[in-house]
Amino acid sequence: MSIWQQPVQQVLVISLILASGGIVSAFFNSRIRGRIFAVIAGLSGLYVTGLMLGGLRGHTFEYSLGMMDFMLDNVGRFFIATVGLGIFFCALYNASLSGSSRAYEQKNRFYYGVLGIFAASMLQVMLVKIDGTLNSALLFMAAWEIMSLFSFLLIVCSDEAKGVSRKALTYLLVMHVSAAFLMLGFISISLSPFGGSFFGFLALLIGFGIKLGLFPTHFYMADSYESAPGASAGLISGVMINMAIYGILRTFLVCVSFAGIFGYILLAAGVVSALWGVFRALAENRAKRVLAGSSMENMGLVIIGVGVFVLGEYVYQANFAAHLALAGVFIHSLNHSLFKSQLFYAVDLIRNWSGTTDLDKLGGQGMNFPGLKKSTMLGVLGISSLPPMNGFVGKFLLYASFFELMFSVESFKVAFICIFCLVVLGTVGALSLFVFVKFYTMIFLGALREKLSFQKKNPESSLNNTVLCAMSLLSLTLGVFPIVFAYSRGKFTEILFELSVNAFLIIGFSLLVWAFRHILTAMNGSKRVPTWGCGYSNITSKMEYTADSLSLPLMRLLNTLFPRKENNESVSELYPADIERHYEFRNPIGEGVDYVCKQINKLLSKLQFLQSGMMQSYLWISVLFLVLAIVYAIFSSSGTEVVK
Repeated sequence: MSIWQQPVQQVLVISLILASGGIVSAFFNSRIRGRIFAVIAGLSGLYVTGLMLGGLRGHTFEYSLGMMDFMLDNVGRFFIATVGLGIFFCALYNASLSGSSRAYEQKNRFYYGVLGIFAASMLQVMLVKIDGTLNSALLFMAAWEIMSLFSFLLIVCSDEAKGVSRKALTYLLVMHVSAAFLMLGFISISLSPFGGSFFGFLALLIGFGIKLGLFPTHFYMADSYESAPGASAGLISGVMINMAIYGILRTFLVCVSFAGIFGYILLAAGVVSALWGVFRALAENRAKRVLAGSSMENMGLVIIGVGVFVLGEYVYQANFAAHLALAGVFIHSLNHSLFKSQLFYAVDLIRNWSGTTDLDKLGGQGMNFPGLKKSTMLGVLGISSLPPMNGFVGKFLLYASFFELMFSVESFKVAFICIFCLVVLGTVGALSLFVFVKFYTMIFLGALREKLSFQKKNPESSLNNTVLCAMSLLSLTLGVFPIVFAYSRGKFTEILFELSVNAFLIIGFSLLVWAFRHILTAMNGSKRVPTWGCGYSNITSKMEYTADSLSLPLMRLLNTLFPRKENNESVSELYPADIERHYEFRNPIGEGVDYVCKQINKLLSKLQFLQSGMMQSYLWISVLFLVLAIVYAIFSSSGTEVVK
């Protein structure tokens, strides 16, 4: 059979083309480098997405290459399609930046090589057959480590020189800790494949949880995502983070022996992470850090869905509740990768033009970016989970799974847990809307806050607008037609059909209101006047709300969890000069990790005398180690009995 008739081999070949295309593009100049990579990566991503969405449903494909075993089933198909879609839009966005003087990645010759290998490694991760054996674990970990290493190199490619090396090294250290837990878990379960190693599954949960940024391992996310260039930040935060969801689904959906324990652990971890993430996003005042907190929140929601699936499927036999939760996990993972990447690209365009992502310095950018303002509005509606956008579909299925579980299981404990989680979901949804009202209004609405040093004329390009509008329209399409996720006829398909009907009703009602308003203004006439300014005739940007002033009243109530440092200058004159007040929210967990690292550095500095650089010292250390090894061997062998 030809290689192009086997989907596993096709994806393997596409991953090699991606990596090679990134390397080849390094030999061209900066103006066409991005376009060459865009053609190769865009076609590769589009082909992989089309292949996974084709006629492979219900089939499982396996392929062996020497000692390496690969497998492709429905779970792998879905996440590979998600990665292919992310690669496609990333390639188009990079093409739109070609020749831009502020797009640093165009100047870095090795950026696209790193990006191509990173994209290829994500495809490789999802092709590895995970069967509980040590051989499959080693192959999975090899692909996983390549993905982590090249995501680190993408962060290093940033043009923000201040503190990037420290942030990137922190990210690399955390990824190695994650890999250590994963390897420990795989070794543990390989002794009894998927049989009953509780500590093995716990180690895997910690390892994948670190990659997801679940509480309390989230401290590295904001710094890492803020440092990464826009295109790679969209892939890392929007697409790569789904690799951990894939790993959890691959390993935890078969741990039937401990389903009850891990189901509640997943629920608790998801609830805490979702709440902490949305509060973290609310506290931040830099756009990329807001999006990083939102990633933690959304991954918390996905983990809640996995927990409901495990409990419903394996503990309480509430099969339909479990299927609703699993569908919510898949759909929300796809939607998150779409609108989160789009928002990172939008922020990157703003930064390329203005030189900053500080919400307190932006404002009024809707006048400079009219097309971006409209497409970002759809992305914000999607990430806020408002109908009829795609974010509403996944979150609605999570709500429905809790109601179905609560009414299917006659238990006070289950009812209490479901009601509590529903309250948490509602709170997170309301706060998420608050976060992105701040995000959108601080960037696009109001007046220009200050003259930015990097401002240029005509910052938008038609290709920029086309790419981001295409992502917005795809998000809207998935929200209006969620029926595309139906895999068979039944109650689940009926729910998706009702969501489609409701989406059409919302759109139809909105169009009727718009038409009624248009008719009234046409009949009575209208004129544009300035907004009433409470008696002030000359409104300036200093009279507007800032990002701090919007979130500070709520964050003061959470001062224990999110302590802040305030830089308030005292006022001693009757007519003082301009005064700047800064509020910075501390990260106690990150500070604790920094303290531990400093103590380790102090301890290691005391052992620095061993690195004398003198050959004699190294020889004496080697001799001492050899003597100790011989003594240990003599005493350990003397206590054993030889049996003939």
